[in-house]
Amino acid sequence: MRPHGLATLASIFTLSLYFTQGVTQEVPPGLSLQYASTAPGVAVTNGTKLCILPVGDSITVGWLGDDHNGYRKQLQSDLSADKVVFAGTERYGSMDDPYFATWSGKTIKYMHDNIDESLAQKPIVILLHAGINDMSPDSSVSTEGRDPVAAAKRLGALINKMLQKCPDATILVAMIISTTRPAQAPQTAQFQALVPGVVQTREALGKHVIAVDFTKFPTKLLRDGIHPTDGGYRTMGDWWYDFMTQIPRSWISVPEGPGPYPTGKLASGRGVNGDFKFHSKWESAGQVMPATGLDPKYTRYEHGDRLNDDMNGDGLDDYVAVNPGNGSADIY
Repeated sequence: MRPHGLATLASIFTLSLYFTQGVTQEVPPGLSLQYASTAPGVAVTNGTKLCILPVGDSITVGWLGDDHNGYRKQLQSDLSADKVVFAGTERYGSMDDPYFATWSGKTIKYMHDNIDESLAQKPIVILLHAGINDMSPDSSVSTEGRDPVAAAKRLGALINKMLQKCPDATILVAMIISTTRPAQAPQTAQFQALVPGVVQTREALGKHVIAVDFTKFPTKLLRDGIHPTDGGYRTMGDWWYDFMTQIPRSWISVPEGPGPYPTGKLASGRGVNGDFKFHSKWESAGQVMPATGLDPKYTRYEHGDRLNDDMNGDGLDDYVAVNPGNGSADIY
């Protein structure tokens, strides 16, 4: 049945109430946020450190991108008015803060089963883009099957865990970007359509969960039908930023409990991924290299064969060698 003209006008008027200069004042139940082209530099918080946890698969990792930063570097740039720190136990990319809870080629269930330590860092915003691998026609990838309804239930379970572990966080749940692969597109479209309902169930209980619509993300910005081009990743960062500016200001608060593990700057040198960050629960690997072959002037030992620097505070010695040419430090 064709909708009544007045009802349509009223809906448009209602939607206009929720956006003021790119900032959402309130979010009506069941409404998915739409990209609104917000200019960079709009503050999301009022002096609160913006701890963001990106969650997802290879798209969030930045797979096939030249700098391996995915959308995260552009998002960080757009959020120039906020103090941003990324949470997560995983890392990838050339940026100084390349952390996330993201696993290439993995499904929603895998994320659910492996995200606890990242949630313990108490992010205040979680960006969830998950489900593309659940829709894969390759059964070695879609390990729980590719039924969109079942995948939506798994998405709900993941959101529930996030809400349980981080009750103060705001979760933006993506209606994932579309694919141009014919064998995967129909299931992806069905899954996209189910996401708002999954979110609405939690939203109706007063939880800070919002669906964000990536279904209109231009598929011409995909390089292989799944992963964005370099320009596509930057555009995706712009979209996430835009959606974050639409979060109600009253939803952003300092979480209870510890935040990301503080480490500070440890050395002027850079690691493979552009930084070095200690993590809890280090595991013993035995002898990883002999105490020979390095210039002793730049290597720390106790008696010529043992290191006397405890870098991670666990009471055990760690092996440190400083490169005199560039000041970088190798820590084992």
